[in-house]
Amino acid sequence: ASRSAPIVILAILALLANAVLTLVLIWTGTLDSIVTFTEIVIYLFFAMTGVAALVLRRRHGTPPGVYRVWGFPYTPAVFIALNLAIVLNGVLEQPREALFGIAVAAVGIPLYWISWSLDQKKVNPT
Repeated sequence: ASRSAPIVILAILALLANAVLTLVLIWTGTLDSIVTFTEIVIYLFFAMTGVAALVLRRRHGTPPGVYRVWGFPYTPAVFIALNLAIVLNGVLEQPREALFGIAVAAVGIPLYWISWSLDQKKVNPT
């Protein structure tokens, strides 16, 4: 019998958990709450993408041949602010759904660390 790598098992478990959560949302939620649940997390990740662009350019400058953002750093700052305003509005309008969405996304942080740790053990067995 072949054994699957721990990272594959973790990915399968994550997909199954996502499927169960999706079914629960479909069976118990209204379309409005499902949209809020996902929308908040999506706009939060959009804002984090803008922050990543600012941090990357601050640390490494703009290498030759890399896309230059018009109005940098003001354009990404406005982008971040607008996305955070959408997130804040969602939290204020539908706090239960918004915070639940953020909590589900936050569960991914320890799962990422577990996955990274398993990967490091595979790369550097000691």
